[in-house]
Amino acid sequence: MLRKLTLLFALFICVNQLIAQIPAGYYDTANGLTGDVLKSALHNIIDDHTTYPYTSSSTDVWDILKDSDKDPNNPNNVILFYTGWSVDAAQEYNSGSGWSREHVWAKSRGDFGTSQGAGTDAHHLRPADVTVNSARNNRWFEEADFEYIDGDGATGCFTSSTQWIWEPRPEVKGDVARMLFYMVVRYEGDAGEIDLELVDFIPADNNTNEPIHAKLSTLLTWHNDDPVDAFEQNRNDVVFGYQGNRNPFIDNPSWACDIWGGTCSGGSGGGGGGTDPLLVENFNNFSEGGSYQSGTFVGQDGSTWDYSSCRGDISITGSSATLGKGRTPNAEVNSGVITGGISTLKFDYMQAFSTPVNMDVYVNDVYVTTVNGGTQNVVTSSGDIPVNVTGDFTLSFVQASSTAGQITIDNIEWTAAGSGGGGGGGTTTTEVLASYFETGLDNWTDGGGDCARYSGSRSSEGLYSIRLRDNSGTASSMTSPTIDLASYSGVTMDFAFYPYSMENGEDFFIRYSDDNGSSWTTIETFASGTDFSNNNFYDVSLNLNDYGINFTSQSKIRIQCDANANADHIYIDEVVITGTTGTSGRASAGAVLVENNRRMLPELDVNTAEVIEESAISTSLSFPNPTFGELNITAIGTGANELVLFDLQGSVVITQSFEYNTRLNLLNLNAGMYILKITDESGNQNIERIIKK
Repeated sequence: MLRKLTLLFALFICVNQLIAQIPAGYYDTANGLTGDVLKSALHNIIDDHTTYPYTSSSTDVWDILKDSDKDPNNPNNVILFYTGWSVDAAQEYNSGSGWSREHVWAKSRGDFGTSQGAGTDAHHLRPADVTVNSARNNRWFEEADFEYIDGDGATGCFTSSTQWIWEPRPEVKGDVARMLFYMVVRYEGDAGEIDLELVDFIPADNNTNEPIHAKLSTLLTWHNDDPVDAFEQNRNDVVFGYQGNRNPFIDNPSWACDIWGGTCSGGSGGGGGGTDPLLVENFNNFSEGGSYQSGTFVGQDGSTWDYSSCRGDISITGSSATLGKGRTPNAEVNSGVITGGISTLKFDYMQAFSTPVNMDVYVNDVYVTTVNGGTQNVVTSSGDIPVNVTGDFTLSFVQASSTAGQITIDNIEWTAAGSGGGGGGGTTTTEVLASYFETGLDNWTDGGGDCARYSGSRSSEGLYSIRLRDNSGTASSMTSPTIDLASYSGVTMDFAFYPYSMENGEDFFIRYSDDNGSSWTTIETFASGTDFSNNNFYDVSLNLNDYGINFTSQSKIRIQCDANANADHIYIDEVVITGTTGTSGRASAGAVLVENNRRMLPELDVNTAEVIEESAISTSLSFPNPTFGELNITAIGTGANELVLFDLQGSVVITQSFEYNTRLNLLNLNAGMYILKITDESGNQNIERIIKK
């Protein structure tokens, strides 16, 4: 079989790696980063590769695959991806009797076809048997239970008679995962390219052309279970020789978990520290039937969970819990006491019947978020919800009102706070401070009149950020609460910012105090025209070890604007300070600043800016938001309602009159942010932001 490498194969790999190994410094700007900052850095490294046509008399995809997937024991053959069979490379399709080119990220998932770019990117194109390729079709990747037997024999692949899914043979499961990880990072929607995303659920619409693929958690498992081998490494080198870019998840497998969570089995160089372990509750021990009941079950974390007014006959994945509508007692699901803290929370939910859902989520009885809206029988992911609670905690999922529709929940996932793991050397990482400013200043101190909490499109995450302006000293600053850093051998500070109307040479800086604010040292400065340009989002990662400062129990951080006038603004968001014990969690790099093109928005005209910047955002009346296509909209009053959808230049995109509720089709709109204004016949208005993915 393919994975039983012979001495000839080993020699072949060695020779080729001498030709095309990772260039020195190739990943320098990504080393030591995590999360979105790492994802952005890797995108910038592998972006803008050399493209080739799908079919041509010159070098095309056929030619690249003959080289990249060459059988090391027979250079005239290629290895077919899903089966491992070795076939004559010269038989390009040959009226169905030869081999075909498989888009592992199905080309219909985003509808990019075979156009140069995603459609001809050899990092996810593989030789495949024609009929096996057809059987895989555009199925989502997930564990399956029905073995696929081709006319030429067993393939080692599995599919399903009830779900649109495909499970490749075990020897290439990790290869599939790493190719899809590559596609998500390479194609981020900039420069007119498609924006691809992985989701952690199986979409209900098998024929959707949305630029998504599934299933993320399964791919992470496959990534660990089937590690990188010599064939895959060599293939990465060969494609690099043509395209000039590499698959970073082959070169450093740990980066997958540094971006998407979980614990990876290790890397092959390049950096990237440990990540918090992923814990899951999927209701395996919840066994109610079709009537609403109250009771308890043992969760997968070992604690005893309780539920009220829930049923178990409506499924998302296997066993699921459905919270009833207007029940006594009020429907809810509560965990027992869970140890280890919680950094982020995510779960799947589904509107079970015709009434839109409205469910509140609590951690330690403190409100975290609400999920609402929905489409019946369509599974939605909550996405990662930042929580950042250390120590013991409880989770609660509670119907928000007696009129909230029945909601099914499943696949509850959370990352343990400050658990580290995967980094090696006895390293432990703790999130010391995390501030997103959605509910207030998060214990930061407002320096004065030139510092204010802001709501608007210049916030990099959520709705809120902190606006700093002018050069009024402390009044133009924000100061953290006192932080105990004395026990950490390494400390990093990550944050996002958006500059607005900063003239060339105007700057802002980061200051540090080890004596509770009695004295301050400026450790880093960022200047307009040198380090950043206006009207872009930036992610920054600082390794505080590089600045010769003392970590004490009386540490404070200050961010201060040093501009010229009130019109010169810096918007600060997503401030996270992380401490490491043991070996430092990242390589010495000082300040790493990455322009985050995924969040870059065009400048607004004055009228639109007034609409969305000046506290005009009202109650959300639309769902799902973000949306890939259709938007359900609730009327704000009886009688005639009129809606107007604006783009961020203030241009009217859609107008529509309606009574009661309506549905808006956004499938033909470009991805990005839009403004929805609804006016009823009495002149009452509701304004909200809409995200089209």
